[in-house]
Amino acid sequence: MKRKMLLIAAAVAMPLGAIGVTTIAGSTVAGASNSTALNITCKISGAAVTFAGSGLSANGTITSLLTSTTTTSAQKLTCGTAGKGSSPGLSIVTNNEACTAVDTPEIGCPAPPPQMYDYGSVAGFAASSGTLAGPTGSIPHITAKIGTTTYMINTTVSSVALTCGTGEAGFSIHGKIATPLAHKGEKVVVTACLGADTHTGSCNTTPPLNMFATDLGLAGCYINTAALAADSKVKIS
Repeated sequence: MKRKMLLIAAAVAMPLGAIGVTTIAGSTVAGASNSTALNITCKISGAAVTFAGSGLSANGTITSLLTSTTTTSAQKLTCGTAGKGSSPGLSIVTNNEACTAVDTPEIGCPAPPPQMYDYGSVAGFAASSGTLAGPTGSIPHITAKIGTTTYMINTTVSSVALTCGTGEAGFSIHGKIATPLAHKGEKVVVTACLGADTHTGSCNTTPPLNMFATDLGLAGCYINTAALAADSKVKIS
């Protein structure tokens, strides 16, 4: 059970961060006063992540390719009296893990030559969990449009979220508004919880079914997509 929780915490940190960053940007509200700091909470809906290739699994998949691509769909934002908005989907390209010996770094790896790689493993996401946000991160900033105004957010740090519901696992990403200048430096925090999933193989058979956290890391289970749950949100202050 301890290893299972570590796998959950690690897996959400990398590709799932792509979703979090886009919603951070989308949360900035058009038409806000230039002299008043924003203080808004937005609900996130309509978004999902599609994991690269065969999907996310305990040991990943062997390939000859150097990189793999995970995609996120566009998101809808509902921000109460502040209005509605959206943020575009992303294609997140990550470096695959190089196989260095038999079953190293993942079970199934062959010894080179030829040089082969592993992608989509839980451990692989753990290794890249600290490379999501910040100026040298995989997604240092993104833009989003609310109403007629376009906003940019610079990401700073990410961490595992502790507030997701049963069968979910997620993360929080922190950032600061870069533009418009009237709100430069204001803090943004997104909580993205991955819930319902689609999968192939031998996945969880005990309720709750078809949920990200209960399928994650099970031998023979490949998670193909995971949707953002209803408790996903953005806070701007």
